[in-house]
Amino acid sequence: MQQQQQQKKRVLVIYSNGGGGHVSAKNACEAALKADYEVHTVDPTASIPCEDMFNQFMKKGNFFAASLLVKMQYTAEWIAPILSSQRVIKNAISKIQPHLIISVIPLHNYYTLSYATSKNIPMFLVPTDITFMHFLYFIKNPPPSFKVLVPFGDLPDVATLINEHGFTKDNFVVTGYPLRSEFSAPAEQIEEQWSTIRGELGVAPKDKVITVMMGAQGSAKHSIQYVERILKDTARVCNADFRVHLVVMCGENQTLRRQLEAICTISHLKIHALGRKDGSYVSALLHHTHAFCTKPGGSSVNEAMCAEVFTVFEDDSAKCIWWEHDNMMYSVNHGYGEVVDKRHFGAQLKRALRRTTRPSIENCPGRRFNLNLQNLVQTCM
Repeated sequence: MQQQQQQKKRVLVIYSNGGGGHVSAKNACEAALKADYEVHTVDPTASIPCEDMFNQFMKKGNFFAASLLVKMQYTAEWIAPILSSQRVIKNAISKIQPHLIISVIPLHNYYTLSYATSKNIPMFLVPTDITFMHFLYFIKNPPPSFKVLVPFGDLPDVATLINEHGFTKDNFVVTGYPLRSEFSAPAEQIEEQWSTIRGELGVAPKDKVITVMMGAQGSAKHSIQYVERILKDTARVCNADFRVHLVVMCGENQTLRRQLEAICTISHLKIHALGRKDGSYVSALLHHTHAFCTKPGGSSVNEAMCAEVFTVFEDDSAKCIWWEHDNMMYSVNHGYGEVVDKRHFGAQLKRALRRTTRPSIENCPGRRFNLNLQNLVQTCM
């Protein structure tokens, strides 16, 4: 409902610029609300050195070191009142005077909720992972005005929070994961984009596509490892019946692109080292990918399920970062993919490429995230 006859109400979105999932969630919230509301954003994590350290560890594939920083989050919540990041949040709320606060980060939500409640401001939490207990440290018996927007209705964390932390069913709303809007685009639009991509990459109708995408913070090391594994098992992966296009999403890592472009391959396997692409490109690509190799970040897992692409999960990060493990196992347990079998990877990939059907998810709430968020905000404001 357009608020044309009165000043738009204000929404404050608290996010982190360091993680791709958090940025995507912030963008999804903005896209859903900007037509009807005055949307402001603030990144309080810019003042936290550990944020950059965590992202650098993830990029380098040093997941154990990243996990050590993760364990410091609990302590950071204890000392939140003296951290500059909390002052950034408080100052933003005082300056903007929002009618609604939306947080898409796991940090300081207890403090933010306490301050929002004291000002009678409703607060939404939009988790960027399928498991989200780490977004809710110290929050118990929250008011009805606090809503957790969950991606699916069958998540174990919901029952745990209700049974052990004083939450009620009214604190949870199934809105779906904050997918990029391009993943809910009409089929005709996705097919039009794919037609362009096919022409650029030279993908024939019978060709197979493998996409490797290790996330916004995914490591170049793991991207190279997967390319080398696929090349090693070329005889298993390829045959005379079709060519394989190995698409590696490199983001802004120009060094990785140069390394991949220098690799020699055979005629039946072609490597495409791509830079950063927009949501429309990624959506169309995944909708026509036959095997998707990725680390189990929240965005990658949910975008893969939405695109109904069979996924082989790199599990090194999941061994150290528990929410990535839970993201991965939710997908695996629902039949959308498998954990990588490093000893028999060629055979595993061969089976994936020869699947005759795609994983099917009839009810993916994330496809309607924009509309679901719009409707929820209207009822609360």
